[in-house]
Amino acid sequence: AAKRSWGDLNGIYTRVAGKLCNGKPVYQTSAGDYFLFQPTDSTHWMVSDGEDVASCKASGWINTPSNVCGASPEACDGRWQENTGCDSDWCDAPGLAVKKAQCADVCGAHGSVANADTCECSCRDGFSGLRCEVSDELPPAYSVSGAAKRSWGDLNGIYTRVAGKLCNGKPVYQTSAGDYFLFQPTDSTHWMVSDGEDVASCKASGWINTPSNVCGASPEACDGRWQENTGCDSDWCDAPGLAVKKAQCADVCGAHGSVANADTCECSCRDGFSGLRCEVSDELPPAYSVSGAAKRS
Repeated sequence: AAKRSWGDLNGIYTRVAGKLCNGKPVYQTSAGDYFLFQPTDSTHWMVSDGEDVASCKASGWINTPSNVCGASPEACDGRWQENTGCDSDWCDAPGLAVKKAQCADVCGAHGSVANADTCECSCRDGFSGLRCEVSDELPPAYSVSGAAKRSWGDLNGIYTRVAGKLCNGKPVYQTSAGDYFLFQPTDSTHWMVSDGEDVASCKASGWINTPSNVCGASPEACDGRWQENTGCDSDWCDAPGLAVKKAQCADVCGAHGSVANADTCECSCRDGFSGLRCEVSDELPPAYSVSGAAKRS
């Protein structure tokens, strides 16, 4: 695929468990930012981002003409196209190939194939993740404190690792509500806090940031270098009181849970609470019905 300033569409795409578009499996990159799928009511294949694949929408950056290879991506050999700025919307890309990947390539240098039917990997060397690409040197959770107050939400709190999600080869962390994310944008050496829209494409956009080339390895290394876009004279204001630290698993599990696995901060809940962080009271029922709402066009 052609080089783009905002990301690289080349690489291995593995099947997303339980996700279909047009009755066909959906495949994603290790970072979870790009997807190979067949749009609804179509006979072609595309590569796009999480927003398009969520609705199986026929929109993206790599495409095939209709009615040439609906059965599988391999059948599209020699027919791929990209929207890379030729005279038409789609440019022929004769050098672009989509081939069946070998499971050994999926599992990489730090894993071996545990199941050849699903490319399930057995990891080693202190790595984990679906493709053995996550170094366990980064902790399972971080705490953010000292962020400026905002009228629309609070960026402070505990962020825990999102299973199977990477940005720039680094784990992604989210708040308990899943509304804010700590991550490293694609092709960068800094960390950010933003929302689900930005993290879906690992985009360098958000409300908390660090300068480049100061702490690419981990958020802890950014101590004293955090910035916020809180309205100073520049786009980013120094935030000396903001801290991102490794969180203790006991803090993750809270008052209604105990630590079941210290490597992942997995919790065992009690007191009638459940959820990943034992924050959901089971006093509320598992389902509600809504009736009588006005009809809308």
